[in-house]
Formats: sequence, C-alpha cells, structure tokens
Amino acid sequence: MLTEKEKRDTYIFLHFCLCKINIPNLELLLPQPMPHREQLAVLLIGSPEGVRENIHELHQRGYAEASTWSGLLPAPNPGEVMSVLIRYRLAS
Repeated sequence: MLTEKEKRDTYIFLHFCLCKINIPNLELLLPQPMPHREQLAVLLIGSPEGVRENIHELHQRGYAEASTWSGLLPAPNPGEVMSVLIRYRLAS
C-alpha cells in the first residue's frame, strides 16, 4: 500500500512528465476530483541543491511546509530535477 505522499509523488511525476507506462490500477493512485476546489501546482526546476534550498527558504518564509513538496523528480534537462507543491483554493 502506498502512502499518501507516495501516491502524490507518483501522480505528479506522471502528470508533469506525461509518461506512458503501464501501471496496474493507476486510477487508484490518482486523487479524486474535489468539487468547488481548484488545484494549483507550484513547480521548482533546477539543480538538486538549488531546488532543496528554495523549498527550505519557502518553508522559512511560511509559504509551505517542506514536507508538502514532492520528492525530487527527473526534469527534462540533464542534471536538473523538479519538485512540485500542490495547493488548492476554493473555486468561484
């Protein structure tokens, strides 16, 4: 059984990298739609050190807990990684 963080990281990786891989029961990993809520994604891309540093800086400024970001995921450019923060807001 996957933890919620592992489910979120898997979803983010699949969503942003648009990978076409066969994962049994993939629909079980994806978050269920939330009525009246809009999903927002904040994406950091850069060196592993730079991404980690910015996650912790945003945490120190009170923007988001460091643990709410995805793990470091491969980015399109060699040597770069990305991390995604998913936030929600009430839709108007």
